[in-house]
Amino acid sequence: MIDMAKPALLLAFITALTACGGSSGSDDPKPTTGDNNRAPTLTLSTTEIDLPTGGEASFSYEASDPDGDPITVTLKSSDPRVQASAAEGVITLQSEKGAEQHSGTITVTVSDGDLSTSAEAQYTLWDYLAFSLELTEEAQDQNWLIQPGASISVPLAFQPGTVDPADLSLSVIMARSVDTETPVQSSIGVDLTKGTMEVQAPFGEPDSYLVTLTADDGVTERVLHWSFQLANNSLLPIPDLARIEYIPANGSRTLAITSDNSAYPETFRLQSQSSISITSGDPNLLDISISADGKSFTVTALPGAENKHFTYWPVTTDASGVEASAEYYFYVTAETGPLEQALIQDINDTRAYIQASSELEYLGLFLLDLQSVAGHLTPGQHQLERDRIYDRRHSLHRSLMAEINCMEDAAVYGLVRQHSGSTAICSFGERNLEDAGTGDTSGNHYADPQNQAAALERLETIRYLASEIMVLDSGYTLEEHVNALVDQTKTLYPALQVGHVSWVPLQEYSPGRYSRLVGNNDYGTYIDGSWVFDPGYRDLRIATAKANGSIHY
Repeated sequence: MIDMAKPALLLAFITALTACGGSSGSDDPKPTTGDNNRAPTLTLSTTEIDLPTGGEASFSYEASDPDGDPITVTLKSSDPRVQASAAEGVITLQSEKGAEQHSGTITVTVSDGDLSTSAEAQYTLWDYLAFSLELTEEAQDQNWLIQPGASISVPLAFQPGTVDPADLSLSVIMARSVDTETPVQSSIGVDLTKGTMEVQAPFGEPDSYLVTLTADDGVTERVLHWSFQLANNSLLPIPDLARIEYIPANGSRTLAITSDNSAYPETFRLQSQSSISITSGDPNLLDISISADGKSFTVTALPGAENKHFTYWPVTTDASGVEASAEYYFYVTAETGPLEQALIQDINDTRAYIQASSELEYLGLFLLDLQSVAGHLTPGQHQLERDRIYDRRHSLHRSLMAEINCMEDAAVYGLVRQHSGSTAICSFGERNLEDAGTGDTSGNHYADPQNQAAALERLETIRYLASEIMVLDSGYTLEEHVNALVDQTKTLYPALQVGHVSWVPLQEYSPGRYSRLVGNNDYGTYIDGSWVFDPGYRDLRIATAKANGSIHY
């Protein structure tokens, strides 16, 4: 009996291809025969191929006939589980899924119809497992709204395969959804072992963006698409609340919820009846009630709250649906008289003044951050330039703030203040434990006019020190340095709304708010006699505050 399976099997692995085409008519050139015929030539780009199980591998070949005769290419595999095909000078091997590891040969033969030339390539089939990579359900389901310049961690679901994750080829491109062919400048990092993609949003107009992540191990390619909406920082619904609110012992304060930063101020409100959280201090010592319309809340200090600090985060929103939260403080005061209350107000003004005196520094630091995102600065250069601005004034500001905080503690809590079991004495206004004016150590010594006058005089000196020391170690003034950064950064981000600054006196443009930029048309304008900052600069201020952890959204 004749076994017909073997000839059929053999035909399955032998493919004849015409390398030089032509019709079958009488115009076809006739192959050279006889003694004048020369064999075609064949060169393989490699003779050793690694072939993954269930995958492909390719190598090239060059074949020609010295007599110009048409040639055919024939491929033969030594194992039926590996098939071969040739097209346009490339030979592709395809392994069946689940094929066991083994080695074999692919025989390549070129013929002009009379003479032929053959060459062999050795393949090694290796056990291969493809990696998996996809967005998590959280990343797919969430409606991502990101502020300009903000960073977000996008969760990924990654399972490694045979190839080490460190050897995968990764590429990430961000583009506007309406123009996916034009990349947008941004900073994106992928850590497959942690399962995260860290994306920093660009700076620009609100729009929809698409991030495309491609991972390739040489055999398998995975492509993920993740989209987000760029929000408008200037319209972020952040409340206009004082940084610190003082609640009288066993008393109450009612605070209004408003925002000059909301796109829909008429709908601005607390997000819900439980949207004020106490993150430090005993929440059981305060009673917080929110009005039915969410536009105000009342804080009552309960027994035991006297002389204690509380940190709270109100969650606010408006018709946009965007939620925002910023960090604020409640201080529950001791019983104080008019002198202490006046001093506390002056201390608050001085603290706001010191914070505003760092306005140009924060602007310079943030411009450096933008340059780093654009790749204009290396990480080392970025840190060096930040230190050049930051180190000069940081220690001074830190000592001044510590000093006025100490004064405030004394004015609010009394002369003897216990910190970690020790008694703290401020540098000015407290000459000794026995009050110089009354000889009484039982109460608050700032009730004495002489001591209070010394404290007020020191606060004036603190204001001067905070506002006038401005020369950097480089010899340039802070004003000159920031203006140079403005020019450099605007070449990288032409749409950025900033301009040159001047070292002018701080001006109070609203209660408790100071700025050197009041009257600078590059940063704002007067509306109905009141100074209002442009959205571009509000973007910078909000992003800078977020970088320092004082705003969440």
